[in-house]
Amino acid sequence: MDLSEVTAGITGAGGCIGLRLVEALAETGASIRGLDVDDEAARRARQRGAEVVVGDVRDEAAVAELCRGCDIVFHAAAVVGEGGDIERYRSVNVRGTRQVAETAACEGVERLVHVSSIMVYGFDPPPEVSEDAPLRGDDNAYCQTKLEADRVARSFHGDGDLEVTVVRPGDVYGPRSQPWVVRPLILLKRGLFVLPDRGRGGIEATYVDTLVDAMLQLVEADATGEAYNVTDGQTLETRRFFSYHAAMLGQTGLRTAPAALLKPIFEATESGFRLFGADPPASADVIEFLSKPHSYSIGKLESAIDHRPAIDLDEGMERTETWAREVGLIPDDAPRTVSS
Repeated sequence: MDLSEVTAGITGAGGCIGLRLVEALAETGASIRGLDVDDEAARRARQRGAEVVVGDVRDEAAVAELCRGCDIVFHAAAVVGEGGDIERYRSVNVRGTRQVAETAACEGVERLVHVSSIMVYGFDPPPEVSEDAPLRGDDNAYCQTKLEADRVARSFHGDGDLEVTVVRPGDVYGPRSQPWVVRPLILLKRGLFVLPDRGRGGIEATYVDTLVDAMLQLVEADATGEAYNVTDGQTLETRRFFSYHAAMLGQTGLRTAPAALLKPIFEATESGFRLFGADPPASADVIEFLSKPHSYSIGKLESAIDHRPAIDLDEGMERTETWAREVGLIPDDAPRTVSS
């Protein structure tokens, strides 16, 4: 598929992944349409050249307006978090995915690219887990509903003329990344950030440009009917990854504690916040997300396309710091330094 000649639709067009897709597709000359539930996010996407519908992925009319006239749809909208009410996650992640796929098929869209997650393999997959490994929800709202959405998207491949590609990205960081940039910086500033077990868990760091480049290359290569793990190709210990965040704020060192001690503290804190109708600073399930032990294979992706991440960790963090300063996440008086 020649991207310069297509009309592309993007759900979650103003978010971390969606907005970078808008920017990258604009560079190819593609016509771009977007859908986002948030007015401010929609404004960001419009500023970068997209025609944007403000609406929800569960709204048939809004999704139809997005899909009408599109050759391809990138489905990036999702509820992202460590835990919480599974029905809230399922409503958007699963039912929203089905609505997007069904509507795309009805509107004559040729191709759907669905953004899944490596978390469909659960918290403790085998080393170098590949795409044919068993999928596991591990009793977690995010893992389970991303797993279900992954299956829903793949079930539409070959249904009529709709071709489906599923990408399973690692831990996507960069501008606007809520779980891996925004929330850690906020918690660090409040003195509430603590890593389990000396920060030895694994982070599958994936700069947002790596994911977007891979998606566009897969489209151009007509790689459909398959799922692909997408990462930068290296697993980092959490203490190394988050040392960049601490350095951005002028902090030295990261607090750690045994997971067995942190879990009940987080659970009690979470219960207290929810009792008063407030969102906790972090879910107890974050302990599991920060304790993943293994790496993920990207061999299938490398066989399909020329996958060479152009932005390394230092540059990715430098770009992230620049954005974080622009939006006020980093104080003006903090020295500009990114250090591993």
